[in-house]
Amino acid sequence: MKKLIGLICIPLLFASCSVALFDKVPGIDQKEFPASLQGDYYLKVPGGLFKKNMNKDTLFFTILPKAYVVKDSTDMERKSLDKDNKLSLVNGVYYVIAQRDEEFPLYWKYSFVEPTKKGAKIYFVIGEREHSPLNKYFRSKLVTVKNNGDSVFVYKSDDVQLAKYFEKVLKKTDALEVIRIKK
Repeated sequence: MKKLIGLICIPLLFASCSVALFDKVPGIDQKEFPASLQGDYYLKVPGGLFKKNMNKDTLFFTILPKAYVVKDSTDMERKSLDKDNKLSLVNGVYYVIAQRDEEFPLYWKYSFVEPTKKGAKIYFVIGEREHSPLNKYFRSKLVTVKNNGDSVFVYKSDDVQLAKYFEKVLKKTDALEVIRIKK
């Protein structure tokens, strides 16, 4: 599990980005993952810097009808589709996993799941504080979220703009690639 967090956090640190927060769950709520995505997967280890540190263990993913599981040799985390984890279909084409943010529970984090011939790619919606391409596609506002004065930028979700953002920006970025395990 530490590797998954590391894979997600390292690009965030280098790009001085953070997970983008949205005001609502996008698209049409799906009660379960489509049959085409269900199955067992392993993480394709990226080359270069990461490969050297990740050659002793592998992350595995299982997509069930109403949950997904991430596991390695020492840990397992299961996320069920529920009030805090939603699967949505945006514009009838794009699958988005929306997770309620733990620190700011009124807002949502998005990741796209795109089926591929070998498995799937998972894209995380992240944004820089300034000069983010998100600003071109979504309206945002600074929201005070705690009594101590903490604030966060929140983007107004719009399905049409979200689909455009995925096609024009997100698909051109690095994604976690998972390969289907054939039975």
